[in-house]
Order: sequence, then structure tokens, then C-alpha cells
Amino acid sequence: MPLFDILYLDLGSKNINMKKIIYSLSFFLMLTNTAGAQVKKVMLEDFTGTWCGWCPEGTVIIEQLLAANPTNFIPVASHNGDALEIADGAAIDAGLNVTAYPNGAVDRYQFTGQAKIPMSRGQWSASFNTRKNTPAIVSVGFGNPSVSGTTYSAKVNVKFTSAPLAGVPLKMNVYITEDSIAATGTNAQGNYSTAIQSGATPLTNWFHNATLRQALGGAWGYSTTIPATVVVGTTYTESITFTIPAGWQKKHINVIAFVAYDGLATANRKEILNAEQYPLKYWYPTGVEDVKGTDQLGLNVSPNPARNNTFVKASFTLKEDGMVTMQVMNAFGQVVSKPYSSYEVAGAHTIQWNAQEYAAAIAPGLYFLTVSSNGLTSVSKLIIE
Repeated sequence: MPLFDILYLDLGSKNINMKKIIYSLSFFLMLTNTAGAQVKKVMLEDFTGTWCGWCPEGTVIIEQLLAANPTNFIPVASHNGDALEIADGAAIDAGLNVTAYPNGAVDRYQFTGQAKIPMSRGQWSASFNTRKNTPAIVSVGFGNPSVSGTTYSAKVNVKFTSAPLAGVPLKMNVYITEDSIAATGTNAQGNYSTAIQSGATPLTNWFHNATLRQALGGAWGYSTTIPATVVVGTTYTESITFTIPAGWQKKHINVIAFVAYDGLATANRKEILNAEQYPLKYWYPTGVEDVKGTDQLGLNVSPNPARNNTFVKASFTLKEDGMVTMQVMNAFGQVVSKPYSSYEVAGAHTIQWNAQEYAAAIAPGLYFLTVSSNGLTSVSKLIIE
């Protein structure tokens, strides 16, 4: 009997048996789970400002890239010369020689034909497509992310699966970003583009997303995480703590950890090797590794219900290193997500999915998002409206 028929019997019956669903999905994922490297998550640092009239066009490009590549793309908006600027962001601007806005650094890599790392918005998409196909050599995860009172803490785990360049320093950094900051008052967004709200300025009903709020390791990262000589297969850790200032909306906060070279920008030695993110709302008082329950991987899916054009974040925790697979299926056992398989270090991780990555739209209804690793499987019902 074909596998899809097995799944159909489990999912399409009037009395849905979750044990059968989990078994069938686990079997399916086992068949597709072959050994391989971790997924490359590309960071694009958007150097922007509320005063910058062409910057909304950069924002639109980022939204398009995110919609088409939700599992591979992590944007960060670093503001300059406005109320959202932070000192470390300005230092990064200067260190990378940003002289025009909007400019973007795609993994802080200088591509062939470029004079420097920052590039104009017209080059972002092609550069992203190059980088997403670049093999990742390191995995990053959040060990035991937790909150006690107002203090958040975690151990960032870093594990190389291939050797980095010899003789080039490596650093890990952690960014705190915030979504959905209203573009009103001092944060009002200027606009020169007639393609956006017919050229209206300031823009209305506009929000600043992925806004860099804090760099926990300073502008260029922690010098204590990764030794001068990396041993492939060894896990390196860095303990982090932070608080969230009043006025920041915790439900919109995202924590991003990444590993990058820390050589000279002029020698193209600032490259970001890989990144991971984990929403602040899942930093539990007991720490996710201590939460007891029937969910084997601590899977959290939000928003749920979700709209067809909404990004769904599937966050989970690995107690040990291993291959991770993710699938989304409908009630007939049909896969509606692109294949996802990645080797990851122990800790908390997030896979971001968009219903429109597979097709222009999928039918509203009940779906099942499944994450599997190390023989364990977690399934979450997902409602698409």
C-alpha cells in the first residue's frame, strides 16, 4: 500500500487517531531523513533609517525574500541616524563602510565584482540566492533558554561540522530584534517611492520589523566562545543574560545567534557562517529543557490559527545533536511544504514556514506540522484560515 494511502486512512478517517498519525508521519520522515549538513540560514543586515526615502523599497524586497525563502532567511534592520539607532549598529555601519542607504550586507560577504561588502538593494536577491546554496559548516542552538524574574538567560551552543578558514578569528554574537514597531511619531517612515502607497510620505499603517535593539556581544561578538583553533565536532558554549527594557513588546522580540569571521572587512573576512533564531515568548520560567509533558521535542507553533500569507514559526528543542526533519501535511496525507532536513546542535531552534512557499495558496483547513529528530516526533495541529 502506498505511504500516502496509509496516511489517508489515518488522517482522513472520521475518528482521527493521533498515535497512528504520529507513527505514519514518523515513518515518512524516516524515509526522507538522510544524513547531510545543516540548513544554511542567510542573514541580511538592512542598513536603513526612518529618514531614508528609498528604504521602504528595501523593506519590500526583504518581505519578498522572506515569503519565498522562510526556512533560509533571517533579516535584521539596523537603523542609522534616527530614534531606532543603537551604538553597536552604528559601529557595524562604520566597520563595513556603509555609505549609502538602503544598503545591505548579505552574510557580510563580498561577492565577485563588488567593491565592498555592503551592496545596493537591487543586488540583494541574487546575492541571497548564492548564499543559501553555500554549504553551512556550523550549527547554532540555544541551550535551556529561560527567564527568572526579568532576567533572560541561555547557553548558546556552537558546533562546527567542517573546518573554518585557518588563522581567521571567529566570534559568536547574539542580536535582540523587535517586530511591529509602529512607524508613527519619531519613528515615522519617509518615502520617495511611487510604488509604495503611491508615493505618500510619511507612510501610513507601516511597521518596522526585525529592528536591531541590542547586540549582546557588542558590535562584533564574543571573543570567549570559539577558540583560535576549532576542533570539528566539538560543542562550544557561551552563557548569555539580558533584560528587556520597558517599552519593548516582548511578544514581538526575537533572539538571533550567529557565527562569523572577525577579520578585516577589506579582506572579505567578516562572513557570517550560519545563524539561528528563537522567539522570546518561548523562554519559559523553568527553561524549555525542564518542561515536562507529552511533547517529545517541546514543539511550539505560532501563530495558530494562521493566515495563508502568515509566517509560521515552529520552535522546538533537541536534547542532543541530530538530524531534524520538518513536514506540513494536509488531512489527506499530502505534503504542502518543501523538504526540510538539517543536522543541528543540541538546543532550541526555529524553523520558519510560509504556506505560500509551496504554492500561491493552500486551502483553508486543518494541517499537521511535524518535527522529527533522533527517533522522536512531535506533531502540532495547524489551522490555516
